[in-house]
Amino acid sequence: MKPPRYNPDWYRVKYSVAALHANAAAGLRAMAAQSASDEAARAKQRAEAETQLARRFAHELALASAETLQLLDQGLWRGARAWWRRARRLSATERIGLQGFLRNTMQPPVLVLLAGLQPSPRSEDRHSAPLETNDDLLAALRSGDPPDPRALTDYVEQSEPHDPRTDYNLACLYLSWGEVDLAADRLLRGLQGTPENQRARLIDRAFQDPTLNLWQSDRGQELKSELTDMRNALRAKVRAPAA
Repeated sequence: MKPPRYNPDWYRVKYSVAALHANAAAGLRAMAAQSASDEAARAKQRAEAETQLARRFAHELALASAETLQLLDQGLWRGARAWWRRARRLSATERIGLQGFLRNTMQPPVLVLLAGLQPSPRSEDRHSAPLETNDDLLAALRSGDPPDPRALTDYVEQSEPHDPRTDYNLACLYLSWGEVDLAADRLLRGLQGTPENQRARLIDRAFQDPTLNLWQSDRGQELKSELTDMRNALRAKVRAPAA
């Protein structure tokens, strides 16, 4: 029997739990902004509790991903723990598949989520120790210090290929940091990487998403016009009769 960390579904479930708490915290903060003083205070307390839970789950998942990648990269299919020793040896196909899943599918959204759960950095803040490898990331996550959100996003940005869903989440995160141009660029990059038959739906989602309200700025107005033209062209293409 393979240990849980060899199973991609284990990571998917953990990520869903972390995202659920993060979304709950965001909803409670929005409620606090619209409530009377007593209700706002209670909502803020609950939002902070949900944020702490989301941060804990996201950190645990990021750490598990980095640790498993290190074991796989080094060829240590059997770790020091008993459940690693009992695990059957992974085939080469399974190992390569799990490495690709962790590095390209799981790590980027987890690290973006974790970055968004940290205090927003000031525009002039820069991390002093860039995270260039998985070993660097693992050391940072094990250090006991809160992870540097810019170091996490820079680590995600250097990974390829870029996943459209991660680009969308990066756009939301950068906008929350006040970096409108960067948010717009990541949204466009995510759209370009999205299959053509799904782009119009993603544009609709972007227009309706309260966490991606970048349309008031000059850059946002330009982007909204560009996306509207793109959506209209995509829908016209779908409606056009076949030759």
